[in-house]
Amino acid sequence: FLHSKGLLDFIDWAEKILNEFYPYIRTPVDFAIDYEGERLEIDLLSDEKALFDKHSILDIGSRTVEKYSQLLKKAKIIVANGPMGVFEREEFAHGTVGVFRAIGESDAFSIVGGGHSIASIYKYNIEGISHISTGGGAMLSFFGGKRLPVWEAFKISYERFKDKV
Repeated sequence: FLHSKGLLDFIDWAEKILNEFYPYIRTPVDFAIDYEGERLEIDLLSDEKALFDKHSILDIGSRTVEKYSQLLKKAKIIVANGPMGVFEREEFAHGTVGVFRAIGESDAFSIVGGGHSIASIYKYNIEGISHISTGGGAMLSFFGGKRLPVWEAFKISYERFKDKV
C-alpha cells in the first residue's frame, strides 16, 4: 500500500520528525477497523495487526484515546486539526469524541480547526473548546509560518489606512 501510494520515501523523514519532537508528537498505540461489520480494536504490537493489510483503519482505539486524554489534561495550549476517525459512522466516532471531549474538559487554551472537526464537535455536542475554526489548513499554515494572502492584505491595508482611523 505505502509503495503504491509513493509514501515509502516519507518513512525516514517521518521517523526523524517523530524522534526530534518527542514527546510533543505522540502516535496511536491501537486502532479500530471494520471487521465483518463490527468495530474491532487492534493493538499495534499484537499479532492481529496483519488485519491492517486487509481492512481500513477507521478510528483510533480506546487505549490511544485514554493515552491522549491524560496528556491533554496536563497541557497549557492545545492545537488540533481534523477528526481521529470516521466520526460519521457512530461506531467509529469514539476516538474523535473522546479526544475532543478531553480537549473541552482541559484547562488549556484550545484551538480546533477544520470543517470536519467542527462538524463532529456540533454533531456530538462537545463543549469547552476555546476556539473553533473552519480554516484548519490555513490555521496550520499560519502556525507553520507560511504567508497567507489575506493576512498580507490586512497588513497592507493597515499600513495604508492606519492614520485615517
